[in-house]
Amino acid sequence: MPKVESRPISEKTVTITSPSKKSPKWQDLILDLESLSSDSVLALTPDEGDSMRALKVQVSRAANVAGRKDEVLYGENTNGELEVWLRDKPKQTRGPRKRKEG
Repeated sequence: MPKVESRPISEKTVTITSPSKKSPKWQDLILDLESLSSDSVLALTPDEGDSMRALKVQVSRAANVAGRKDEVLYGENTNGELEVWLRDKPKQTRGPRKRKEG
């Protein structure tokens, strides 16, 4: 368990190195996903030090922002790439439940 010591704010010694956040890695994927058509596939290779899971999360977040959350599918190929394509049919949304006759 780390030792915790409470101090007044005037004793703070740390300065923030960059006040502006850098943009997320998935920001670049948004335009690619918006322009993706049903007859094309995106082949993505993870950056050095990134895992395939991290790339899948980036694709999911970018698809959400691009408004294609339920339209995008992806899978890993044998070359270690992540292939991204559009779903053939739109995902079915459930309607209201039917009332039970009692």
